[in-house]
Amino acid sequence: MFKNIVFDMDGVLWVGENQIGNLSEVFKILEANDVKIALATNNSTKKRIKYVEKLARYDVHIDESQVFTSGTVSADYLATIYPTGTKAYVIGEIGLKSFMVEAGFELAEEGAELVLVGLDREITYDKFCKAGQIILNNGAKFFGTNADPSFPGENGLRPGAGAILSPIQTVTGIEPMCMGKPYPIMYEQAMAFLGSTPEETLMVGDRVDTDALGAQKLGMKTATLLSGVATLADVEAHQPKIDYVANDITDLIAKLY
Repeated sequence: MFKNIVFDMDGVLWVGENQIGNLSEVFKILEANDVKIALATNNSTKKRIKYVEKLARYDVHIDESQVFTSGTVSADYLATIYPTGTKAYVIGEIGLKSFMVEAGFELAEEGAELVLVGLDREITYDKFCKAGQIILNNGAKFFGTNADPSFPGENGLRPGAGAILSPIQTVTGIEPMCMGKPYPIMYEQAMAFLGSTPEETLMVGDRVDTDALGAQKLGMKTATLLSGVATLADVEAHQPKIDYVANDITDLIAKLY
């Protein structure tokens, strides 16, 4: 049916280190139907190669160019509005920091013109203080990779990047500009890669408030899987109506192909 699909990853392809269903068989079906695939995640902590390697362990083989993270999207977008060498204060892990350096930014506290915040599992009170001071005292612009309050882990939900943005927004009174789902930049970059239009593209995710909401705003078709965050009650309460609902990725692909 669809020749272009954008897949979320956490809660769709895996939970923690455990794949959902038989991903090798799923991707073979997609390949047999000439489906072009992009992978889009609000997780900014990892480099693209880590997703390539993880999928390879499940006998799924993709190229790094197919992977869009809120870190890659943020760095690529910010590089279009700031000149090379701009100083940035970044709260995040190695993935986000490496993307920013590759995009031409200098990571620094002194003289930072922007503050970019993503998921940081080593967050400290001192980092919150520095970010707030750079924004309030220096007039730095405030950006977030995404505003997800949580993400699925093996033992339940864990705090997401939104939980780290919140204290900084509270102390500064400034709302950050976010670039991951449900904001349009990630979807637009993924569709540009696929060479598709919204009407030709299916967004598959496990959250109605990010994956589905952002896709619907752009006119994309949507599928929500019940293998991650969203419950059936969430899906039924969501408006506009989700186009496809499935228990997991295997169930969805069986319905579509």
